[in-house]
Amino acid sequence: MALIEYLAPKNVIYQSSVGLKTMEVVEAKADLYVCWSSQVKLWDTCGPAAIARASGIFMGTLMGQPLSFKGSISHQQAVVTTRLSQNPELFKLLNDIDQRVIVAH
Repeated sequence: MALIEYLAPKNVIYQSSVGLKTMEVVEAKADLYVCWSSQVKLWDTCGPAAIARASGIFMGTLMGQPLSFKGSISHQQAVVTTRLSQNPELFKLLNDIDQRVIVAH
């Protein structure tokens, strides 16, 4: 909710899965999707990440790095999908919000 409050978007789309939310970005129905959970499983993101990448859409970490599909069964960090450029200011904002969310809990 901190991201919604901070950015005050014109529209918020509620969907049920990482794949569906990522496709909203791929289809230009949304500009940004952030999954704050650190428990997102690799298998939940591998298909959407491939489609996003093939479409020229970034799907990766809040640090602006591509997702890794090696190691643990979960990404162990938040995942972002955006059609906005890999703007350092956007990723700094997302990291700042992520830190506040973690500290608040």
